Amino acid sequence: MTLVDSQAGLNDRIVACMGDGAIAVARDGTIMIVNQAAERTFGLAAAETVGRKFGEVFLADENALDFAQSVLDAIYDPGRVHSRIVAYGEGQAKRTLSVVTAEIEGTGGGVVAVFADVTDLDRLRETERQMAAKLADAYRDLEDKNETLRRAARRQQITRIGATAFVFVLFVGIGAWNWAAPDPGSPPAPAARPAAPNGLRTHRVAAAPLRQAVALQGTVEPLQVVNVVTPFAGVLAEKLFMLGEQVERGQPLAKLGTAEMEKKRRDARAALIKAREALAKIENWEGGSEMARARRSLEQARSSLDTSRARMEETRRLVDLGIVAENELTQNKTQYANDERGYKAAQDEMKSTAANGGPDKLEIARLELTNAEAAMADVEQQLAQAAITAPVAGVVLQPTATGGEKGQEKAVVELGSSVQQGALLLSIGDLEGISLRSTVDEVEVGRLRVGHKAKVTGDAFPGLTLDGEVAHISFQAARGGSGVPSFEVMVKVKALTPEQRKVIRVGMSARARVQVYENQQAVSVPIEAVRLDGEGAWVAVLAPGQAEPARRLVKAGQTTPTSVEIIEGVAPGDELVLGAGRK
Repeated sequence: MTLVDSQAGLNDRIVACMGDGAIAVARDGTIMIVNQAAERTFGLAAAETVGRKFGEVFLADENALDFAQSVLDAIYDPGRVHSRIVAYGEGQAKRTLSVVTAEIEGTGGGVVAVFADVTDLDRLRETERQMAAKLADAYRDLEDKNETLRRAARRQQITRIGATAFVFVLFVGIGAWNWAAPDPGSPPAPAARPAAPNGLRTHRVAAAPLRQAVALQGTVEPLQVVNVVTPFAGVLAEKLFMLGEQVERGQPLAKLGTAEMEKKRRDARAALIKAREALAKIENWEGGSEMARARRSLEQARSSLDTSRARMEETRRLVDLGIVAENELTQNKTQYANDERGYKAAQDEMKSTAANGGPDKLEIARLELTNAEAAMADVEQQLAQAAITAPVAGVVLQPTATGGEKGQEKAVVELGSSVQQGALLLSIGDLEGISLRSTVDEVEVGRLRVGHKAKVTGDAFPGLTLDGEVAHISFQAARGGSGVPSFEVMVKVKALTPEQRKVIRVGMSARARVQVYENQQAVSVPIEAVRLDGEGAWVAVLAPGQAEPARRLVKAGQTTPTSVEIIEGVAPGDELVLGAGRK
């Protein structure tokens, strides 16, 4: 036994005894090595596997496709080491493998894959993530409880201070009343302020909150209507919904039969495997069987041509010496011409065969593989949608027929019915929020803005006040039976709690109060205190100690049925003369 043979045998024993799995694949796809760890992982027998084609063993096993892809990566990109985490198996037997693949130097394209089972490590990491998440939740709960305790302590402190202040003010008030109370026989006390001169009526200006709102009336509608369509053609195998019932997001609604889609998946799978094999064949075109056959044909044609040339030259020499007849030379020339044409044909065949592995063919093979992968992914995505679930929380509605008259409704597909891909199965009124549609006249519409806050209430859901906002204001008026132009306004409540969704139903009447203006420190005066003339709006101000009021120009703001907001010209504490005053 030579030293080289001894070293090779030692290497084989080392690979066989490795704790990690190892599989070696030759350039032509033949499996050369499968060690014991690989046998245990994939359930293979090395004696039955070594010598077989890699694609025959692994590409036919759906659970080993990720592992096979990692090996193909090393074949397609031999210049570097590839590493990835893949899954193998299914159910309880599913394993997580850490795979490293690389080209075997000196083999002209052979690949070795070494992999370790990291399932336990992966599960440990998942357990750590779950524990970390639980710890974070517990920490947030603790912070929430601490915040609740701090708020309770602050409320208790504020209550204690308020009670102390109330008692103090009460005792001070009682003492002041006893000190200032008149004797029974004393004359009545004078008024706090003398009456305005000349019998004028006055108003003392004070700041106070001013709010203005627009009231809307309408009915509860879904936040939006979401149509649910069938993901692929098939038969309705299960129907789990009824019209008018409430459903939650993700709740199962129906299930389609998958017999036809399973056939499409098998066809797509076969096309994908063929596309991968075709690409691998083009990428290894120079070392493939077709190029080898073309080379052999060219070599045989060259050899035949050389033989014919030599025979013809020899015959010409013998003819010149008079040893052979002239017709034999003619036959040799004919054979040489035939061999020359055969050699040129072999050259053309060689060029044509080489072109079949050129850049254009390689690009086409890659594009066909991309298309096959996309088709496979599309089929898988459709199959994953065989169980149809609710995309939003809401109420199941009768679907509206497309292309028909407004208000026309389509019959709901029943159990066992055949449906086409994209067929309208049902509609869901999104009740994760609600909308309120109403109309306002041409005066009120100018006060509304998109984004104005609104409070939504209703007699059918007493005790609930929902926070919403104006989401839409029509720019086109609609004329009703009275001929008065009106504008459509939509108020949306974007989120409802599960408890609120149980109470509120589509079609209930509701009211919305849209706040269009708010000023916490508004200076408002009675309407009769403001006069108008050619110079603008003005008020009559009675200064302290003056007998006659003075004219003062003002800038008015919002108005109510009884008062006017003054933006400039009047301050809290000013005394205004009501009715007719002097200029």
